[in-house]
Amino acid sequence: MPHVLIEMTDNIERWAHPRKVVEAVHEAACSSGDLPTGAIKTRAIRHSDYAIGTDENGLEGFITVLIRIRPGRSDAIMKGISDAVHQAVIGQVTPIAGRQLNISVDLQLIDPVAAVQSKH
Repeated sequence: MPHVLIEMTDNIERWAHPRKVVEAVHEAACSSGDLPTGAIKTRAIRHSDYAIGTDENGLEGFITVLIRIRPGRSDAIMKGISDAVHQAVIGQVTPIAGRQLNISVDLQLIDPVAAVQSKH
């Protein structure tokens, strides 16, 4: 059931190729050894309507990765997954002078009581 949701600004191509970011993030999640690889679902969405701080000139962008997993892993394992995904994103990014790309990774635990899952 791991879900990997990538959100990025529509100006992302200034820094990275969106598909390569998705592939790198998915590979990092699968390679962690701590997630059921056959169940990892990775997807991305690009936002055209957004605001970042006081940037009025479109000089900034963001990539935010949200990883949702079921509980039961140690803090060290969860931190390792987040770090691996963060490094995967950074590995796809080309810095640009005078522009800032904000990168964040957040790992959230799925509530085991309220979550419902089925396969058809």
